[in-house]
Amino acid sequence: MNGYMKIFLISIFVVISSYIWGATKTSTLTFTSENYSNNPVSANDGVVWRIETNCSGPFYEEERGVFFVPQRNDFNYLDFKANGILGIIKKITINAAGNSTSQSTAKIVVNFNGAEVIKSTPLSTQLQIYSCDIGMELKPDRDIIIELFCQKKTTGLFLKSIVIEYETDEVETIDVNFKETFGGWTSLYYQEKSLIVPQEVTAYTYTVSGEEGQTSITYEPEDVIPKNTAVILKLNSGFDTFVDGIRTVTFEVTDQQGENDPDNRLLGFDTSQSTIGPNGETEGYEFFRFTLNARQDAGSIGFYWGASNGGAFTVGANKAYLALPKNIDASHPASLPLKIIPFIFGDANNDGYVNVTDVMLVVNYLLGNKTNTIRTKKIDVNQDNNVNVSDVMGIVKYILGNTPNQ
Repeated sequence: MNGYMKIFLISIFVVISSYIWGATKTSTLTFTSENYSNNPVSANDGVVWRIETNCSGPFYEEERGVFFVPQRNDFNYLDFKANGILGIIKKITINAAGNSTSQSTAKIVVNFNGAEVIKSTPLSTQLQIYSCDIGMELKPDRDIIIELFCQKKTTGLFLKSIVIEYETDEVETIDVNFKETFGGWTSLYYQEKSLIVPQEVTAYTYTVSGEEGQTSITYEPEDVIPKNTAVILKLNSGFDTFVDGIRTVTFEVTDQQGENDPDNRLLGFDTSQSTIGPNGETEGYEFFRFTLNARQDAGSIGFYWGASNGGAFTVGANKAYLALPKNIDASHPASLPLKIIPFIFGDANNDGYVNVTDVMLVVNYLLGNKTNTIRTKKIDVNQDNNVNVSDVMGIVKYILGNTPNQ
């Protein structure tokens, strides 16, 4: 092992950055030709915006958004009030442009808790970003008021978008049902939601090499399943009790990123629809359902053709399925077993063993030669949220039998 120890000393200079997670949400109101006249208008996060106006929006310009023009010769304005945002308002950003003349100017003002945070800022004729940092709590009985002024009939303004960044203590959750008949297994997929794995559950991605399939990344309790990641789920021991054959487990939605698995062969949809390949292909793939065998035997959970000859089938909303390219010579087997690779700290290549190959992979990782096969959570042996020389030494000690694997 001395040769490896020299490499370990080189890797002492490598710094691994840990993730920094925030709780910031955004309420984005984008103006299009379809929504400028609607009142109220819902933003991307469900916050309701009210438009109080004595301007009108006669047309939409794709580059600069909706054009609002005064209806009278005197003072005109648009008021946008956001209702439903609770928490700390971090930043307000407006993407707008004026249509000013030598006689008058379009302006923008932002009122927050009765105070102007953007004060009568003239709008350029070109689309520009106007923003202000706030860092104040929005009281429940107050609105954010954004006023846009246009004076005289010869002046108007363009409005592309309004974005409010805010932090909130509100936690979004989803409930997932497990069936007793499926042995406490189910599958899960959300395109735009990252999920914290609860204490009751372990989650797995799934990969296939040749005709062999096995679990790939293991997401343990408190780990984050990244958005757009299909997984299979198993109730942990001690939590596998059912009421009327069902166990409901609550997952928290998070802004954290989580570890993606490029080897994952599982796919899914937010709505119920017919299976397709990873790039939208309708041909050239065989499709497998995560289910019991045809006899519904206990303990037979695995991946089985969902239709004859591996053809497309309808998968339920927020459920996972398996898509495999068709072999030229023959079809895949009609079923693939659920082979679970145990989670072992130090098992960098996820083969179920800890050996010299894993040591070299970690050293290469520290030297910047990262590969898709390495599992960063598994190589953080001392679980300090950093991968460094201490973890390499921990793997070496485990191989030499000097310390138990964690």
